[in-house]
Amino acid sequence: MLEKPPIKRLYFIGDVHARHSKLITLLEHLDFDVTEPNSSANDGKLVFIGDLIDSVPNCDGDHLALLNQVESLVKSNHAFCLLGNHEFNAIGWATQKVDGNWARPHTENNKIQHHAFLEAVTEGSKEHGRWVTWFKSLPLFVDFESVRAIHACWDEQVIESIKPYLNPDNSLKEAHWLDAFDETHELFTLCEILLKGPERLAEIPFKDKTGKIRTQERIKW
Repeated sequence: MLEKPPIKRLYFIGDVHARHSKLITLLEHLDFDVTEPNSSANDGKLVFIGDLIDSVPNCDGDHLALLNQVESLVKSNHAFCLLGNHEFNAIGWATQKVDGNWARPHTENNKIQHHAFLEAVTEGSKEHGRWVTWFKSLPLFVDFESVRAIHACWDEQVIESIKPYLNPDNSLKEAHWLDAFDETHELFTLCEILLKGPERLAEIPFKDKTGKIRTQERIKW
């Protein structure tokens, strides 16, 4: 068997948010075709930085096509995919706590943000559960030595603090998912910083793209 050439290039892809057609266009632009031995896929890898899901209203999103393609690229060793805050939230939405409440509250605002994904997979279905399970397998960060990748904020102290909760591949251990949504547990804050970035109280409340009033704003780090 011929050995695969070493990785010479990494292509970092930010928040796709179900825009499958845009991903196809980007891969064509990069000449990244896993079926062609002379394409950039031969010695390059994609690095998806998370937020594959939750498209904005009236966009041309296709959740299932996007997710299936990214999963296939990861399984065939042509890509890495990191956990984004939207995948993290999707896990919380589908996870019940011991008291029966949902780890991520099923509020109207949260449902609006998550509606397109839930509609695509049919909430509560086997398909829905399959993708939530896959999201749980995604690492929070990856370190290539010469370059690092994370969805929001690389904080050395936070990275060191969260390592006891992680598997060797930097995905969160199954036993700690409920802790990650418990505001009294340190893991909650660690995940918030890494996946969303540090925040502070906004001087003036503002509306986000979904119309939700926000009182916290992200800060430079």
